[in-house]
Amino acid sequence: MRRTAAVPFLAVLLLAGCAGGDPELEVTEPVETVVPDEPGDDDGTEPEAEPADDLADDDAAGGPCDLLSFASLGAVFGAAIPESEARSYGAGFSECIWDDGERKLRISVVPAANLQTDYFDQLNTQQMAGFDAGVGFPGMVGIGHVSGDGTTVGFANGDDGILIGVYTAGASNDGTIAVEFAQEVLGG
Repeated sequence: MRRTAAVPFLAVLLLAGCAGGDPELEVTEPVETVVPDEPGDDDGTEPEAEPADDLADDDAAGGPCDLLSFASLGAVFGAAIPESEARSYGAGFSECIWDDGERKLRISVVPAANLQTDYFDQLNTQQMAGFDAGVGFPGMVGIGHVSGDGTTVGFANGDDGILIGVYTAGASNDGTIAVEFAQEVLGG
């Protein structure tokens, strides 16, 4: 036991002796460097979507946050439109979410092939009145997201599949607004 205690003590004396000869060198306490684990580094968590400043992975100009006019957002939120949260998942998957804590709007862009296989073929769909370009889903549907509130419409726009989910907390007809938004995106 004495021997183990003497080794660290001798090491400190040697370091102090070496440092004492040169005024430029100072003996300081060791600095401990801690590197936190990143999500997805074999710790069982999924990596988070990175904030999307540039949604170059999708073909929609400017990404999903720019698909609707700012004025259109008032149909869901009235005059108090919350900030959008853009997310890019890479490989053609991105979305934009507006949420004021009560009402929600989610626009998801996926490759058109994934829209068919991951959404149309697997979820309950319904034809939306006045909208033949796509289908509707009960609830909010998006990338990795499903909830029972609101209505979502899904449709193809070139190489992109687009999902627009609307929840107005009963203030309006969610399906009607979702169809209007889809028609705006499609240019008519």
